[in-house]
Amino acid sequence: MVMLKEPPHKNLNTTSFMDYPAVKKLQALAKHPFDLTKEGNLTPQRLSTFVANACGYRLLYGTERINEEVMHALVELAHEAKVHAKMESMQAGEVLNFIEGGIIYFFEHVTTIGYFANS
Repeated sequence: MVMLKEPPHKNLNTTSFMDYPAVKKLQALAKHPFDLTKEGNLTPQRLSTFVANACGYRLLYGTERINEEVMHALVELAHEAKVHAKMESMQAGEVLNFIEGGIIYFFEHVTTIGYFANS
């Protein structure tokens, strides 16, 4: 494995994950998660609201202990962490992760191959 001493891309945020304001918000929200066992909380409307569709796949997450506030905090986290820009940089072959003294290349992250392929 090639060892690099350079930091990740200079235009991308290199803030530690735990230092993002949205992480602190999510930690506070996690203290009182959505109660799926409470009468009236698991409704057909909830199940039809918490759904994501992309590339022929459908993710149903209405049975997870989240609510709109958690979803907004997750979107904030994605923006704060510049997730989309980092994904594009990684797909372009840029080194983004420095782990245990080594580096991780895009081809080692096969889960993102074809992301937004139909866009």
